[in-house]
Amino acid sequence: WTPDEGWQPPLRTPAPVPLPDDVTPDQLRALSRLDEESVARLAELDEAEPHAHGAARLAEIEPGA
Repeated sequence: WTPDEGWQPPLRTPAPVPLPDDVTPDQLRALSRLDEESVARLAELDEAEPHAHGAARLAEIEPGA
């Protein structure tokens, strides 16, 4: 506790990371629909093409997303 900030309890998990400015609501909705298999396939693509853009990879895995 400090007079300026009041009570600041310790975080038990890492602080949230802000989303990149270029992430759209549609991309977030698509990510929320991913199942474990799709996440694994995304990870494989990430290893094969580490500099590819995430949205393009997501479109490959989830057509119409």
